[in-house]
Amino acid sequence: MAVNSAPASTSSNYNVLNLIMGYRKSLGVLAALNHGIFEYLDKNDGGKTARQIAKDLILDEVATTVLLDSCTSVDLLVKEIPEEKMENALYSNSEQTKQYLLKSSPDSLYGLAIIQARCSSKMMANFDHTVKDGKSQWQRTFGKSSEETFDQLYESKEKLIEFVQAMENRTRMCVNTVLGPFDLSCFSHLCDIGGKY
Repeated sequence: MAVNSAPASTSSNYNVLNLIMGYRKSLGVLAALNHGIFEYLDKNDGGKTARQIAKDLILDEVATTVLLDSCTSVDLLVKEIPEEKMENALYSNSEQTKQYLLKSSPDSLYGLAIIQARCSSKMMANFDHTVKDGKSQWQRTFGKSSEETFDQLYESKEKLIEFVQAMENRTRMCVNTVLGPFDLSCFSHLCDIGGKY
């Protein structure tokens, strides 16, 4: 039996801490997406104060300020403090947000991000139950089976478009890695056949 008696390095401590605490960053991004903060700021060029954002989006001002500062800390927002008065701080979208988190960008990952915000993150909250009982958590999370959820999805054109965009975003991210090793030059068409899994 091998025993590692050497102290953990700072980098491995950081890795473990990042794994333990990393969800906080994700939850901030997902909350900002759910409340339309990035889209709102895109339509209001020049930046807005936390008070104005909270008022216009009908959110709590203190919680909104915390969320905006969280998004600023991970470079999704830019915060400017005119005349060093914190209450007048103006928030605007960073270049990274403009490129990846707005619907209008050609490089947008909005579809994937909003599905994560509305669905996957809620499912992950029940992951402990999955590990314990080995069952899907659709019923526990949404009050309906996955089949019922997808049936409802297909009835709404807007939600279906969001879902298709999410799948397109995901494919765009990994297609080169998956197909790169194969020589497909002799083919003129590819067909993606969806399925249950």
